[in-house]
Amino acid sequence: MLAIARTKGQTIMIGDDIEVTIVEIAGDRVRFGVDAPKDMAVVTGKDPAKQLIMVGTDISVHVIDIRGDKVRVGVVVPPNMSVHRKEVYDAIRRENSAARHDPTAQPSVPHRDPARVLQGDICEGLVRKFSKEAKPLIDEIRQISDLDMLKRIFVAMGSATTLADIRRVWSK
Repeated sequence: MLAIARTKGQTIMIGDDIEVTIVEIAGDRVRFGVDAPKDMAVVTGKDPAKQLIMVGTDISVHVIDIRGDKVRVGVVVPPNMSVHRKEVYDAIRRENSAARHDPTAQPSVPHRDPARVLQGDICEGLVRKFSKEAKPLIDEIRQISDLDMLKRIFVAMGSATTLADIRRVWSK
């Protein structure tokens, strides 16, 4: 799962042809707009508390957290599919187009290791949720390079009420 923070009017690109836009954030509710190919079913969850959208059979988008005017969205896609913030997607397209015309052009957006990105998201979330108490746990999380383990920790953060709840995830 990839977590992306967005505000009203901002878009997430899934692959090259699916756009998920944050239409409205009102209290604990988020309204999405989805633009997908006509042959791809878009289904919303029956439980409004989960705020889940399925696109096709293997793409899901759901609300992780709402903080004021920002929503943290979890996106699950097949491993061969890309997920980007719209502004990053557009920059990549521009650079790819420029590279076709100038093969010596260097990309300005470096590759980011998914494990490092997820570590940063986890550490940021721990500090927000548990303040300075989280420092020893953050130091341990920075040593974890297993992406699947980091994903499990990230998911556990949503329901954890203590730091011990999170630590149990990788001590199992």
